[in-house]
Amino acid sequence: VDRAVRYRQLVVENQSLLYYSPGATQVRAVPGLTDEGMNEIDRNVAFVRSRQYGLNASIDFQPTPDTRLYLKLNLGATRDVSNTWRSRIRGLDTFDPASTAVRQSGRRARLMYRPQHQEVYNPSMGFNLGGTTRFNRLKLTYQIAETFSVSNLHQRRISFDQPTTAVQQRYDWTVDRSNVWFPVVKLTERASGQEIFDRPQDLSLEAIRYWDWRKDDYKVVGRIDAERPFPGRFATMLKAGLKVDDRRRIQFDGLQDWASGASSTAATVMPGSLLPLNSYVPQGLFQGSVRTLGAQPNVDSWFEYLGKNRALFYDRTASAGNEYVYFKSNQFILKERVSSAYVM
Repeated sequence: VDRAVRYRQLVVENQSLLYYSPGATQVRAVPGLTDEGMNEIDRNVAFVRSRQYGLNASIDFQPTPDTRLYLKLNLGATRDVSNTWRSRIRGLDTFDPASTAVRQSGRRARLMYRPQHQEVYNPSMGFNLGGTTRFNRLKLTYQIAETFSVSNLHQRRISFDQPTTAVQQRYDWTVDRSNVWFPVVKLTERASGQEIFDRPQDLSLEAIRYWDWRKDDYKVVGRIDAERPFPGRFATMLKAGLKVDDRRRIQFDGLQDWASGASSTAATVMPGSLLPLNSYVPQGLFQGSVRTLGAQPNVDSWFEYLGKNRALFYDRTASAGNEYVYFKSNQFILKERVSSAYVM
C-alpha cells in the first residue's frame, strides 16, 4: 500500500506588453518613439494553493498451482485554489511630443480590474483485476480494468472598468522603460495627484461572471488472450485474443454573466468603492517595478451582493459574444466502444 500527500504554494506573475506600430495614429507624430510606443500593459498575480492525494494498493494471490491472480486499486485527487489580481492598462493615448522610447508620457488611459477566484478539483479512481491460468499446454491471460475520473472547475470573476471617456481623460500617464522588461507605469488623476490604484471610486462594475466546467471520463477495458504451443519438427505457437474497450466522456460548460442595471439599454453605474475591497494588497511585484496592483474589489463580497440584490442586475450571458457561443458548443456526450480479436 502506497500513500502520498503533497502540498505546495505558488505565486505566479504574468505580464504582457503591447506596442503601437510606427504608423499608428497615436504615435505617428512623435518621432522619438519609432516602434516602442507603449499601447497596453496587462499584469496579473496569482496565489495558488495546490494539494495532491494518492492511495495505491496491490494484492497478488495464487489460489491454485496453475492460477495466479492480482488486484490493483488506486484513488487520487488534486485540488488547486487560486486567487488572481489582474490590472490591465490599455489605450495609452495623446502622447507628449517629447516622448522617447525610454520615457513616455501623455493624457488619457484606461484601467481595467479583473480579480478572480478559481477552484479546480480532479478526483479519480480505478481498479485492475487480472491473472493467468494454465490448462496443460494452454495458457490463458485475462484482465478487466475500470477507471473513472472527474475534472471540475469553478470560477468566479468580476470586471471593473473606467466607464466613460470623460473619466479616462482626467488621468495623465507616464511610462519609464529604463528596464524594457519591467517598465514602470503610473496613471495619475490630474486634480488630486492620486494614482489610479488608490481611486477605486473611478472604476465601475462591468460584469460579474460565474463559470462552471465539468468533464467525466469513464473507461472499461476487458481482454482475454490464449496461447498454446504445438511441438514437433515444425514447432509452432498459436495465439488468439479478444479485447473490448468501452469509453464515455461527458462535458458540460456553464457560463453566466451579470451586469448592473435593468437591461443593456438601462445600465447603472456601480463604483468599485461600493463594497469593501480586498484586505490584502500585493506589493513590490515584477522585480519591484510595480508598487501595487491596488486594493481590488473583493470577489466574495460582490457575489454575495448579487445574490441579495438580483433585481439590480440583468443577465447578459447571451451577449457575451464569441465566448458564449464557444461555451454552448463545448457541451457533449461521447460514447465509444471498440471490439477487436486476433488469431496468429
